[in-house]
Amino acid sequence: TDSSKKSGVKYSYAFRVEEVLNDDSQIIEKVKEKGKKKQIQYNNEDYDIFFYSSFFQKRFYFLYENNERDKIFEGNYTFTKTNL
Repeated sequence: TDSSKKSGVKYSYAFRVEEVLNDDSQIIEKVKEKGKKKQIQYNNEDYDIFFYSSFFQKRFYFLYENNERDKIFEGNYTFTKTNL
């Protein structure tokens, strides 16, 4: 082979940097900031109760925020796995 001729190989890399959150208050802040937010309704009445869901750090996070002073929220949920 002629060593005076240039040859080479090109490489391309793609990567994603994700912050790792270990503190509960940081996780709650991120779920509230980036997650899907739904307001709880019962008998066509909106309550000051919110449900957040988010996926990061390879985990699902669910957060309930009850701002009602005199109401306690109880719920039953069914999760169906899809796209696995």
